[in-house]
Amino acid sequence: MWKWLLQQLDISAELPRFSILYMGLSGAVMGMAFVGLYFHYVQQDNHLLGIAIILTLLMSLHERYWIKAHKSANLTLLSAVIYSLLML
Repeated sequence: MWKWLLQQLDISAELPRFSILYMGLSGAVMGMAFVGLYFHYVQQDNHLLGIAIILTLLMSLHERYWIKAHKSANLTLLSAVIYSLLML
């Protein structure tokens, strides 16, 4: 089972499909999620985190259907789920 999980997390073959611009956007969305989590826990404002979750879900759809990077799309979707759970 551990070997299967490692195979699912290995996206090295899919990385050349992503442009530098897309990778920068991905980092910006992740940064927005971290700032949103900070605001959520400190000031009880979760608007920024909600936007980051929606953008992460859209990025997952983009990766799955336009870029055809299924393993990366699964990891991006997992990120959205984790952000949502941390928002509770």
